[in-house]
Amino acid sequence: MDIGEQAPKWQMELLSFKGIKSTFIIEGNVNDLYPFFEKIDAQPAQSDDHCLVDQDVQSAQSTQSGQPGQLPPPIFESASFDVTFCSGAFNLNLGNNEQFLPRAVAEMIRLARHAAVFNLLHHRAKSQDDTYFYFDPEDIPSLTAGHDVTVQLIDDYLHNDFTVICRKA
Repeated sequence: MDIGEQAPKWQMELLSFKGIKSTFIIEGNVNDLYPFFEKIDAQPAQSDDHCLVDQDVQSAQSTQSGQPGQLPPPIFESASFDVTFCSGAFNLNLGNNEQFLPRAVAEMIRLARHAAVFNLLHHRAKSQDDTYFYFDPEDIPSLTAGHDVTVQLIDDYLHNDFTVICRKA
């Protein structure tokens, strides 16, 4: 399979990163990325359901009156991975998504040497369910304020979601 011909646009964008040998995948479908890793002879590290994602969700859900929950203590050193990638984990409506997401993204940026990549549900989705949280891509630059990253939005591959790439300088 030629990954460039059949891959979605967000996946093809990952091919532009040179020298990626490690990626920390938070939730998401790792199977979508295996052709990419095979092509560059790299290995992904996937989050243990009990070490990061579940603790983040539990801490976010346990907050009162919209205050952000506490992230678990860091389990990896800064810049432990070339890229951090999160697909789907930010979709659930936790009641404080707007407070929690900037902190989670800051942690993804801290862990990445080159980039943090994540996707979000788009507020323009025609069918919206209260179980999920929908973001406006125009709010993303403020989300990454204070981090030395260049933000790229990929907002033309599906109507109901978009991908954010935060490239470190």
